Amino acid sequence: MGYKIEIMILTKKILIDELLEDSHPQPVEEVIFFALAEYAKNNKQNWNGTIAFAVSKRIEDAKNEKEPTIMNEEYINEFLEV
Repeated sequence: MGYKIEIMILTKKILIDELLEDSHPQPVEEVIFFALAEYAKNNKQNWNGTIAFAVSKRIEDAKNEKEPTIMNEEYINEFLEV
């Protein structure tokens, strides 16, 4: 496994761990959402900003949808034991 792939897997593990642990004074998901939106606002001319915008926009839109589209819902529900 390449170094970049190892870092991406580690990043996902840490983000999921932080979301599940929920041990900060502010909800981690709220911090991530606002960080993505702010990053997107300040980095409109690169792929990172485009991706941050797409993810934050998807979250914002989902707040108003009766049944938001979750692409991996079955896996996520199983993982979260919902």
